[in-house]
Amino acid sequence: MDVTWEGIFQFCMLIAAVIALVLQANNKKR
Repeated sequence: MDVTWEGIFQFCMLIAAVIALVLQANNKKR
């Protein structure tokens, strides 16, 4: 399995999006 910078970048963006959604959910609970 070849790992490309594009794949790593997309993976990081996906993680960042998930973290953003989690943070928004936590803010709504408060």
